[in-house]
Amino acid sequence: ANLTDKWSLDAALQLYRQNYESGMLMTRVMPMLRTAYQIRQTLNFDLEAGLEKIHTEIADQSSDVQRQFFSLGFRWDF
Repeated sequence: ANLTDKWSLDAALQLYRQNYESGMLMTRVMPMLRTAYQIRQTLNFDLEAGLEKIHTEIADQSSDVQRQFFSLGFRWDF
C-alpha cells in the first residue's frame, strides 16, 4: 500500500436547536474534522479537531460562546 492508502479523512457538522419551557432558545453549531493514519493493520493514529459555537437567547438577553477543541491518540483494534 502506498502512503495515501494509509490516510483517511472525514468531516462532520452537528446542528442542534432547542426551545426550553423557560423561554430560552439554544442553538449549537459544531463542525469537526477527523483524520487517521494506519500505522499497522490494527493500529491507527487519530486526530480530531473542531469548533463549537453556542448561541442562547432568553427574554431580551443573548450570549455567544465559542470554543475550539482537538484530540489525538492511538486506536488499537484487537
